[in-house]
Amino acid sequence: MLLLPRARCLDLLGKTHFPSVGIEQLKQIHAQMIVSGALRRDSAVGRLIERYAGVSAPEGMNFAHLAFRYHAREADVFTWNVMIRRSPPQEAILLYARLGARSGGGGGAPAPDDRTLIYVLGACARSAGLREGMQVHAQIVKTRPPEAMDVAVLTTGVHFYGSLGEIDSARQLFDEMPRRSSATWNALMAGCCLGGGAAEAAALFRDLLLDEGGTRPTERTMVVMLSACARLGELALGSSIHGHILKAISIQDDAFIGTGLVDMYSKCGCLSSAQMIFAETREKNVLTWTVMTAALAFHGRGEAAIELLDAMLAEGVSPNAVTFTCLLSACCHAGLVNEGLHLFETMTRRFGVAPSVQHYGCVVDLLARVGMVEEALRFVTDMPMAPDAVLWRTLLCACKVYGRSALGEEIGRKLLQLERGPDGPPCGAAAACEDYIALSNIYAAGGMWGDVLRLREAMKRDGVQNKPGSSSLQIKPGAPCGQVKLLR
Repeated sequence: MLLLPRARCLDLLGKTHFPSVGIEQLKQIHAQMIVSGALRRDSAVGRLIERYAGVSAPEGMNFAHLAFRYHAREADVFTWNVMIRRSPPQEAILLYARLGARSGGGGGAPAPDDRTLIYVLGACARSAGLREGMQVHAQIVKTRPPEAMDVAVLTTGVHFYGSLGEIDSARQLFDEMPRRSSATWNALMAGCCLGGGAAEAAALFRDLLLDEGGTRPTERTMVVMLSACARLGELALGSSIHGHILKAISIQDDAFIGTGLVDMYSKCGCLSSAQMIFAETREKNVLTWTVMTAALAFHGRGEAAIELLDAMLAEGVSPNAVTFTCLLSACCHAGLVNEGLHLFETMTRRFGVAPSVQHYGCVVDLLARVGMVEEALRFVTDMPMAPDAVLWRTLLCACKVYGRSALGEEIGRKLLQLERGPDGPPCGAAAACEDYIALSNIYAAGGMWGDVLRLREAMKRDGVQNKPGSSSLQIKPGAPCGQVKLLR
């Protein structure tokens, strides 16, 4: 075997095109680095681990862990950061705990730096590790004075809290930050949207435009705000943001902003505007096509959605699982039974997309909406996975609409049993209330008033309350949305 000099091994690891090299070639370089003594340098170990972790093959991460275990007894902070960044979220959190124990307990490990904190907070966000992330945040507050805290670290903290629905904690951290970047504002706005607080995100955007620190919206800000406007149905604010985008950004060459505009206009009821933006967007990815398909489905244009699939394929873009969910939903809303069944059959055979519960749910809804309740029931029973409550609920609604009282009673009891859980009481109060009411309506439609009374008594016994719904109404453009309670 030809031995490469130590400098040559390090040079190969530093090449920007190196990730294209396979695992076998990387193992050969690893062996030569052991023979040449190049791995005595911590920086070489970190670079080797980073290359192993970047290999797409499953064994790449295994070799990264082995190299870390046997060659990095005195690893520098760069090596630790590589392992924390590249590892799955739970493993990354455990690695951070090991680093903290060794650095604080005389184990010779380096102290975590800003990148370490960013990586571990990101891991906590991805793994829904609220308790672990709060502990990391507490360590940051204890060990660093406010003026020494890095903006990127605190921004990751805002993202962490926002992504887990802890909007109050995210807002408190945001307000306490001495300095903020546009990424900080984006993180809080995205967290608000994720937690259903689109109105709060819109208010934040208005504050950002008046920020005394000179922070200005970025392209990411626009994408977040377009999503907020889509959720709120805020056409006036969405159009204003569109105007701001036209002054600063070329939407024809930005697939993400073009996609956001298509989504916003379609959900605000302006399908023609959505179609115009879609036509003008030159750079379309699979998400852009999928959002346009969803827009057509939302507006009952099933035939146009299917035609869009042909145009998508002509452009060389392959549909994914979400695309097929939108296509099946379009067929469902338009009553295109044969077309929907054909799409469901071809998604696996032609495109290699394995159907999920959502796809089965769309087909069940498609059949149930046109009165093919028995066929929908057979479709559910033939599924390769266990049907969830949504599927049974779809069938229950169809039984009410088409007067299948006996079948509806059977499905309703099955659904209530599914929602109860192993110990008896309902698992989710809102879902259980909806199911009780649906079954009660079936009894009432069949004149079975004794069963209605017994079901109402069971609701009281299980502690299920009929909670009022609510609807948001905007009195005038730009004004906050007020909520009106709807009693059932």
